[in-house]
Amino acid sequence: MGVVPVGKLTDFKDGEGKGVWVDGREIAIFRFGSDVHAVSSICTHALADLSAGSVDRVRRTVECPLHGAEFDVQTGEALSPPAVLPLEVFEVQVVGDEVLVVLAGRQRG
Repeated sequence: MGVVPVGKLTDFKDGEGKGVWVDGREIAIFRFGSDVHAVSSICTHALADLSAGSVDRVRRTVECPLHGAEFDVQTGEALSPPAVLPLEVFEVQVVGDEVLVVLAGRQRG
């Protein structure tokens, strides 16, 4: 298990997603104020880049830009078809202004 710095808190716009490469895979980082979440950036339905998806700031969800599947960015749960499989979720630590991702992904969903 490794902890990897992925940027400063200010590098991530509030209410938006941003893809970062960590250990050979793209992870989508979503910031909501001081809360930061990280999930696999690849849609489990059709492999689209979720960091480019539409974010619902209130529900803390992201909509896949390809087919509209919706995912909870806190839990990785697939909330609407066509996706049925959840996303891998990663622990995030914010230390000062530094955003860190813990590489040991949690179970899906």
